[in-house]
Formats: sequence, structure tokens, C-alpha cells
Amino acid sequence: GSNGSSTTKLYPKDQSTFDLLQDLDIPPDSYEEYLCMKTLLLLCTVPKDGLKSNALFEEIRMTYLKELGKAIVKREGNSSQNWQRFQLTKLMDTMHEVVENLLAFCFHSFLDKSMSIDFPDMLSEIISNQ
Repeated sequence: GSNGSSTTKLYPKDQSTFDLLQDLDIPPDSYEEYLCMKTLLLLCTVPKDGLKSNALFEEIRMTYLKELGKAIVKREGNSSQNWQRFQLTKLMDTMHEVVENLLAFCFHSFLDKSMSIDFPDMLSEIISNQ
């Protein structure tokens, strides 16, 4: 494609991402849309029944909880850090629901022609396979 200096600053630095952008045929002025698409593509790799069904995720979660326990024993005085750690634990536990809801929203948006959302072919294929 074109290497005009006015558009290159909008694109990520790595060439593979740049190529993906061109494949998706997204105009240079909609970089935010590209980021949304990228996020959706990543979320679509999450199993439909959520992260908790994934053995590796569960292992990471349990390891984190053990480390959290150790950290709390060592630093009882620092309650704000402990609070942040519990918030992160809560986030990990609810992440699969968030993903499931977002996928459902994307699917319904895709079906709702009145919203006239134009999904790239690759994303359409992923949504139809859910």
C-alpha cells in the first residue's frame, strides 16, 4: 500500500498488523474501529463456556490465589494492596461472563440489519461459528 507520511502514524509499528489492517480494508482514519475488531478477534478465541473450563487458566488462577495468600500473610499492614489483589481475583472470576455477554452482543448486532454494522468477512466467519 501507500507509505504516505500522513497515514503511517495511525498504524501500529509492526508490519504484520499493518498487513492485517489492509486485508480487513479498514480506512486509515478508523484506527479505533480496528482496535475494537482486534479485541473482538482475541475474545473470540475464548471458549464459549468461559475461561473456567480451561485447565491452564484454572492453574494460573490457583497459583495466583496461593501467591495472594502468601502476600497477605507477609504484608498485613498494606490493606490497599490486598484490596487491589482481591479486585484482580474478582476480575479473573468474572472475565468469562463478560466475554460470553460480549460475544452474544456482537452476534445480535451482526444479525440486526437495522443497526447496519458492516463486519469484515473474517469476523463474520468467526461470529457464525460461535
